Amino acid sequence: MSGERLQAWLSIVVIGTVATLATPAHAQPEEATGDEAAEAEGEPEAGADGEAEEAPAEPEDPNVVEARERIARANELFDNENYDAAVAEFIEILELLGEHPVRFQVLYNIAKSYEALFRYGRAMEYYRLFLAEGGSETALAPEVNAKVQLLEGLLGTILIVVDVPEYEVWVDDQVVGANLERVLVPGGSHVVEIRAPGFVPTQKEVQVPARAERTVEFELEELAEEFEGLPRWMFWTATGLAVASAGVGVAWGVLALLRRNEIKELKRNEFGGVGSVGEEDQEEVRNLARNADIFYGAALLFGTAAIIFAVFTEWDDEEEGEDDEVETELRLAPAIGRDSAGLWLEGTF
Repeated sequence: MSGERLQAWLSIVVIGTVATLATPAHAQPEEATGDEAAEAEGEPEAGADGEAEEAPAEPEDPNVVEARERIARANELFDNENYDAAVAEFIEILELLGEHPVRFQVLYNIAKSYEALFRYGRAMEYYRLFLAEGGSETALAPEVNAKVQLLEGLLGTILIVVDVPEYEVWVDDQVVGANLERVLVPGGSHVVEIRAPGFVPTQKEVQVPARAERTVEFELEELAEEFEGLPRWMFWTATGLAVASAGVGVAWGVLALLRRNEIKELKRNEFGGVGSVGEEDQEEVRNLARNADIFYGAALLFGTAAIIFAVFTEWDDEEEGEDDEVETELRLAPAIGRDSAGLWLEGTF
């Protein structure tokens, strides 16, 4: 354990012992003279035959007890180079001590931990607090003053301007604080990121020379509204078109099949029947089959769209209002002519 942390540990122990050992001092009686002395001789001394009553010890502050337990854990984390966890423990100890006079010792330990993390801006901040809250009267003051002067020569300042009131500042993937306008960083290149609820996180790179200031302005973009799902009519429309296309494709396919059977019958007649089978007849069958394939493809396309819409459709049954309700009604009506067949799709959306 280093000398500085041992000193902080002894200070915490003193806190716990002062409350137990310190008792109110009794004033020394004045020397009795004359009749007062005679009267005193005649009176028995109070409590001479009994045991002297001991003043009850004052209960120890539970915050001090917890602080004593945490200081050992924090020092162990620091020795194991787990500086992030050590900082968290030291800050918790600082809150437990409140306004106790020895809190400046913990401020020193926090500064040392931040310095080990290369977060020199935070380290200098706590070194200054250490000096302001009592550390300037200790043997550590010359060392701390030298470190503050050294860090001032190494650090630059980033001035942050953001167009929203509540935000969080990150520098080089490390959270620095909330709603900050000034951030101290080592001289060099740094990435500053601003995060705010309801807005897209925004990053900017800035070059900051030592002992200089640079201003970075951020205009945050609001996040898109949360996707609540597609309206139902899109699913039903795609489904209806898929069914209609499949129906029309079936109709064209039936016509192609019937026409091909007619041609086969004509070919089987040795006299050719009523007229012979020509190339135009074969072309007619091919056209009918092609039309059927086109509508089959359309049915597949609309069916795929219907499946996708079904996944992303808002199926909540709660009614948000009469204006938002859409009644969907589809009707399929067959349409068959002398040389064609199909389906009529009728409905309201």
